[in-house]
Amino acid sequence: MDILTSTTESSLRDRARLYDAALIRAAATLRLADLIDDEGSSLDDIVRDLGSDRSATRALLFALVEVGMLATTGERRFVLTEAGSVLRSDHPHSIRYALDRHGVFARSDIALLFLDHTILTGAPGFDALGGRTFWEDCSDDDALEMQPPQNGALAMDGDVIVSQYPWHRATQVLDVGGNVGALAHALVAAHPHLTVGVLDLPGIAAATADRFASSPHRDRLHVVAGSFFDPLPPAEVYVLSAILGDWDDDGARRILASIARSMAPHSRLLIADAHVPLSGPREELYLRCMMPSPSRSIDEIIALAADAGLSLTWRGIGTSVRSLLEFQTMREGAAL
Repeated sequence: MDILTSTTESSLRDRARLYDAALIRAAATLRLADLIDDEGSSLDDIVRDLGSDRSATRALLFALVEVGMLATTGERRFVLTEAGSVLRSDHPHSIRYALDRHGVFARSDIALLFLDHTILTGAPGFDALGGRTFWEDCSDDDALEMQPPQNGALAMDGDVIVSQYPWHRATQVLDVGGNVGALAHALVAAHPHLTVGVLDLPGIAAATADRFASSPHRDRLHVVAGSFFDPLPPAEVYVLSAILGDWDDDGARRILASIARSMAPHSRLLIADAHVPLSGPREELYLRCMMPSPSRSIDEIIALAADAGLSLTWRGIGTSVRSLLEFQTMREGAAL
């Protein structure tokens, strides 16, 4: 019984340890793999390129050897293993961004350490970190690492936003909470008559503006730093793409009401919400720890919009994970 208890205890400790994950995430955040060429790099090479503490860097490198990310050569050089190579930024299947502490995905993972907070309150785990929202924390990070382009593809069937909505009715579009501008870029590429702005918090907006500066469509793209709780610039179509899931019902109503107040009588709001499929309790808890409402129904979204003074005027076909709902302010009173 003592042996069994000891084995069980050891197994549970191993499963709960964060150490190996921390090693790999530190390597990703430091872009360590990008510093190691095919012939390998010495400790002195890496310390020089990182500007790091020598003894701590040596310990990290040998720890990464132990977990199979690096190997050593007879010339006292460190080389990437096949497993470690996916930490290179230029690897075709790179996971470096997903593990970078300054990135959006890795920041989401941190919330899992506060899963108990989600269980007790129903709120995202990130809320337990100190009063700021997830996106406020991203915006305030001077080293913010935004998601790299994904070969032009939009996540969660976002391409239907570009292809299904009747964009011929508009020329001026504002993507509210548009993040890195992937949707905005796809819209101007597919519809040459559109001019599209992206509104997001200052730190995110600055990173997005840098990306737009090198776009061949930059003359029809612009960025606005701000919050969707403040008065919004004028637009014919406002877009909320995969935003409302990050907010509980009260927060979602506030966002929708703020947009409604900014809308002219002829303006429209396109809510292109993502409906994240939940395959089981583990995935549900993973998502709930990051977002309070990962999969609202279409009827729930329409009801929230009605609470904010918006009436449904158009409904697209969408997909199982992406709905397309257009609204106008009730003072316009257009019917479906």
